[in-house]
Amino acid sequence: MRSLLSNGILFIGLSILFLIGGLVCLAFGIVYDVRYATYPTAEAVVVDVDYKYDDEGDLLACPTYRYEVDGYQYEMKSNGYESAWSSPKEGSTKTIRYNPNKPYEIIDSIVLCIVLTVLGVATTAAGAGVLFTKLRTRKHAATNNNFTDNGV
Repeated sequence: MRSLLSNGILFIGLSILFLIGGLVCLAFGIVYDVRYATYPTAEAVVVDVDYKYDDEGDLLACPTYRYEVDGYQYEMKSNGYESAWSSPKEGSTKTIRYNPNKPYEIIDSIVLCIVLTVLGVATTAAGAGVLFTKLRTRKHAATNNNFTDNGV
């Protein structure tokens, strides 16, 4: 185990994992961003709101929307819980985006898009930064060893 740490192989492996994980998050974030930007919109009415408390005691809300696409009515729950203070209230309206091929799939918040994109960029940058630094350090150490071996 000591030789793995001293050679930096463990750090390089972890850096590559961070790099790959970051790229995956970034890819999903970009896909969600594109979907959010290109999906058509509909005006939805909040017909119900499900409330719950999180582990810290904050009140969360998950609204259910009713909207119409091509003469058909849909009633769908939000993609997740959000702060009850910023969540739309029952009876209010909100513009939502829906999948044109499956109108029952909605994206009612861009938060997931932003979170995935930022997480992807940060993780990719961290992985690439550590990998670059470690490889540069190894190359520099190898160059110094050549000078020492040649008696310089």
